[in-house]
Amino acid sequence: ACGLPVVTLDNCMLPDVVQDGYNGFISNDFEYLHDKIKLLLADKTLRDTLGENARTTISQNFALKKHVQAWATLFDTTIGTVHNQWD
Repeated sequence: ACGLPVVTLDNCMLPDVVQDGYNGFISNDFEYLHDKIKLLLADKTLRDTLGENARTTISQNFALKKHVQAWATLFDTTIGTVHNQWD
């Protein structure tokens, strides 16, 4: 979200969020990740491009407005259900 590329181990917590070579690097190969970190440190253009792609990924998939609307709907439904039970 802060415009930096992600470098992470591949795991079930990040399915389809980190796309290798698009918004960061993801692998279980430590040597590969080490090489990519060195590349990012040396290549500002790549770092900026992947970072901007990471920001875009977050805004498209984890938009705060979308989550606030979902929570508001849940609260309204829950409050309505409880209120109807007491009537």
